[in-house]
Amino acid sequence: DDGGQEAIDAVASLAVRHHGYACLAQLCDTVGSEEMLFDYMRKLESGAQFDGKFCTFYFQWLLDRKREFELMHLPSEFDEELLGFIQPLLRLRWLQEIKMRKHSAASHTLEVLSKENGLSLEQSYRRLSLQKLSLLASGQGHLSEKVRDVDSALTLLDIQREISIGSNKDPIMSPVEMVDVALQETAPSKLSLAFAIFAAAGDGFRRSHLKRLEAAWRAAADVTDWEELANARVGESDESYLGALQQTAVHQAAVYCYGSRSFCAGAPVSDTLNIDEVYTLLQEHTALEEYPLETLKHALFTATQGLQVVDT
Repeated sequence: DDGGQEAIDAVASLAVRHHGYACLAQLCDTVGSEEMLFDYMRKLESGAQFDGKFCTFYFQWLLDRKREFELMHLPSEFDEELLGFIQPLLRLRWLQEIKMRKHSAASHTLEVLSKENGLSLEQSYRRLSLQKLSLLASGQGHLSEKVRDVDSALTLLDIQREISIGSNKDPIMSPVEMVDVALQETAPSKLSLAFAIFAAAGDGFRRSHLKRLEAAWRAAADVTDWEELANARVGESDESYLGALQQTAVHQAAVYCYGSRSFCAGAPVSDTLNIDEVYTLLQEHTALEEYPLETLKHALFTATQGLQVVDT
């Protein structure tokens, strides 16, 4: 009624006169008048209880009460001031940057967030995916390298999901940890994921862990009985033989490292260890006779020859 409104106006007037921001914020909240609240946020520049505008005080007032949803859904006329206020609060800043269509800035904020320590697999995947979307939305061609960096990180997380027996709540594994887990497998499809990791982790990682890469190739060769596979070729069609080759860890590893459609971060894998060097390495490691060695060679090289079996 009119009496109630007069009382509200009197309290508000007193709060404004004495720069009582806390009282004014509580009054606006109790009354539920957004019109009154936004009017004060526009007009009040400073107060004795707070060094700054009333709108800035109100931002903090909402944060203190864990009312972040209301904070992030204030009218757009307060966007710039809110963005300045939440600069240190990265988990909120990227949301405001997206709202204001500052996609490049949002991608940078999300990049910082994605590198925080202690993230789970699920948290990291979500932040990297949002970073990639922000980069793409920015429409800046010079950021394509950053998109590829994000793709590399996402690929590694996908591989962790494949080799891990845990859950999305688990912490992120390093590429070295993932390689070591994959190499404990005996199933070709699982063991060969070690090479997907080498491909996705970048050329710097491959150069730093060349000995581990060479050991992985030896492990891939060891899980196949090459004599048995060579003998099985007798009486088989080329198609059946090729199918058998594709099931080997050596072939699947070669597809990850040298296949034309495989994802590779940084310089080609061949810059660190080319396929001919791999063949020499495996030839020395296995000490196979002529026909089993030829079978191994077919498994290796058919990954890059359009799946054509070429006798040697």
